Order: sequence, then structure tokens, then C-alpha cells
Amino acid sequence: MLFLTLLLGPAPYGIAINQQTKECGDYWGGDEFATYKISDDWEKNYPEIGDSLSIDGNTYVWDGDTEHFCKELGYTYIAGNIEKVRGHKVYTLYTVILFAFKVLPTVLIATLIILFVKAITSKPK
Repeated sequence: MLFLTLLLGPAPYGIAINQQTKECGDYWGGDEFATYKISDDWEKNYPEIGDSLSIDGNTYVWDGDTEHFCKELGYTYIAGNIEKVRGHKVYTLYTVILFAFKVLPTVLIATLIILFVKAITSKPK
């Protein structure tokens, strides 16, 4: 049961840093419905307030404010979530199964109605 909770729960919020482009911003990996992927040149961190992060050979203390942290680094702050601005969404198997369970009954009922209507309106030979 614990495995399902971990599998189907939301990913933690963090900060993504791109040392090549000197950009950073908020990052969220997704939840049970979708995951968000960003390219490998983005470093994902999940610090707690007060944690130290080593970037460009310097140590910075995470204060919980991504915009302030990016400015302290001298990086460009990307507003919004990095995964949506610079990444792409990948649907999970759970989403596909959930969609199938929502759509399948409707398709089945519609098919049965069509067959029933055909059966009662057709004339026997």
C-alpha cells in the first residue's frame, strides 16, 4: 500500500538550475496523472529552507524564495514552472487507465443502445 501511495502521490516541489544558460526557476516533477520532463542541462534540487546548495563553486543557502535565490546567483528567473516553460508533459499509465475506465462505459452503453434500436426497428423476414 505504501508503494502505491509513493507511486500515485505528487512529486515534491523544487528548483531547477541551468548553469549553461544561467537560468533558474521553480520545478515540479508531476503527480499520478503526468510527469514533467526537462532536459539534462537542468539540475533539479529539492532543498528545505536553510539547506546549502553548491552552484558554480559557491555555496548558497536556500531561503524558500526561488526568484530571490535566482537573483542572488545572478541568474535569470524564469517565472512559472520550469517544467511547463522549458519542458514537456508525459502522461502516466494511471492517466491512460483512468481515461479508459471513464470512456469505455460510455462507448459500451452507446453501442448497446444502437444495437437495441437496430434490433427493434428491423423487420423480420
